[in-house]
Amino acid sequence: DVNYKDKLMNIITKYNLKQYDKGSVQMAIKKPKRINERLMAVGAMGRVMGVIIHNDYGSRNGTPEWYIGWLRNRNKELGIAHYYIDRNTIARVIDSGDIAYHAGNYAANTGGYVGFEVCQSRWDTGADTATFLANEDMTLRQAAAVMKHYKLPVNRNTVRLHKEFSATSCPHRSWDLH
Repeated sequence: DVNYKDKLMNIITKYNLKQYDKGSVQMAIKKPKRINERLMAVGAMGRVMGVIIHNDYGSRNGTPEWYIGWLRNRNKELGIAHYYIDRNTIARVIDSGDIAYHAGNYAANTGGYVGFEVCQSRWDTGADTATFLANEDMTLRQAAAVMKHYKLPVNRNTVRLHKEFSATSCPHRSWDLH
């Protein structure tokens, strides 16, 4: 976006975000509940090259815990990401270095991209915008932690969107808001 700088500066000013640069105010970041339940193991994908951001298309009740229960008996070839995240919970259901079927694209699934599903994303039946943004924020924090672990830089080659790999509107709500 050619207006990115101006948009970012407007947000910083509107929400008085410069106060956090001074070091006098500490942000209260809630520690999420963490769940590690391995639901699929088909092998290592090799070198991790980046992350793919998804927005679920489930309901308001589509929490990470709900997804674990739903995914346990689901055919994984129909789609499964590495992580399912909302503002309260981070569920890792596939080890980040293993293959997952989340992008609808063989190269992305096996070629080094870790999938992150922002839960409760639908406009019509999902959470309100503030709640969605909190869910998205927690997802991006976890994606950043994975990228740091693998020593990946943050750029357009390492942070990708599902729609870049297959014909889908995902991540629909993130795309609409940002």
